[in-house]
Amino acid sequence: QGETVNITIKNDLKSKKWIHSPLYTVERFDNGNWIEIKRVLCPCEVLCKLAAYSILQPHGTIEYQWDQKETWCSDPARISKTISKQVPSGKYRVKSEISDPNEYKSKEIIYSNKFTIKEKSALDPRCSEKVKGDNGCGAQWFGYEFDQSKGICVMKVVVGCSFETPFESLEECQRVCEKKETDDTYKIYLKSRQFVPEQGISDTLKSTITTTSPEQIHVLLQFYHIPNNDERLELSNLNVTLCGYIHNNAYFASIPARYLTEISNLSFIRWIGNILPEDKISPYIREGKIGDWAINEDGTVSLTILFFKDVSLDKAEQMIESYDGTVKGKAESINALVVAVPQDAIMKFAKEDSVHWIGQVSPPGTDDMTDEESK
Repeated sequence: QGETVNITIKNDLKSKKWIHSPLYTVERFDNGNWIEIKRVLCPCEVLCKLAAYSILQPHGTIEYQWDQKETWCSDPARISKTISKQVPSGKYRVKSEISDPNEYKSKEIIYSNKFTIKEKSALDPRCSEKVKGDNGCGAQWFGYEFDQSKGICVMKVVVGCSFETPFESLEECQRVCEKKETDDTYKIYLKSRQFVPEQGISDTLKSTITTTSPEQIHVLLQFYHIPNNDERLELSNLNVTLCGYIHNNAYFASIPARYLTEISNLSFIRWIGNILPEDKISPYIREGKIGDWAINEDGTVSLTILFFKDVSLDKAEQMIESYDGTVKGKAESINALVVAVPQDAIMKFAKEDSVHWIGQVSPPGTDDMTDEESK
């Protein structure tokens, strides 16, 4: 609370756009609805006229700042005083209306990523303390303190026979005074990669949907918390299917591409991103360590391919056969097929949206359908 919110609108297109007055509007999520924050565009004490629009050039950006204040006039009927107050903590977003210069009346509403304003808590007393040396001799000591003017933790060198430091490490100072997240609350763990995604929709997912125009697409979906029954109902109303839990509030999910923005704007959703082909392939296969038992005499490999639970095995069989593969068996309980396929088709399968996981079959004499590492 109290910090300036920087707002940037970027035009990635080759044509100019108009951003209509009031240029941007701030909304707060309250009781299941987005509520517009009151904002006085001209001081109530004076008369002024706003421009109808601002021009956003091709590949250009326009930046604004919001002071986290809600403002209104004490008497809207005449010139009066401007009243303002700090907005409460909560989830917010920014929206703007844009149009092509030649189609002024055909306005399109665009939204920012959601962001959270947190309550301003009192600083730990150590955040006001400084690194001190007694100047008794020429020895140098390193300590860490919080620079309140810059809002960051810094290392300081002092001289003396002894010294005092409020923090033993930079990380401790940052955790206490900068309130930095030092844990892995939102870290997503996959066999292929580990990462903490930024809030919103990943650029690669936006690009995928723009270039391929799928009706439905499987994605990685992360929430701020495990969704409750009411939130799951909201997801269901948008035809979102959760296909499997990963870790730290993240799921594999199936979503309709046309509702991507609406889904992202749900207050309890933190991030939506792509499932990469390498995310679907067993490390053994990725590293070229396919077991001898899984390699057939004709050069094909025997694999178990799991499909997302909303994919029918009949359609899955058709896809296998389209890559010159042969279906050897089914496991309907886990929605999987045992197949023999050309080795050079493995990456092609991984790029198929319907495929969840690709693992080599287990060695002879074991009951499991896939190797242990694949699980």
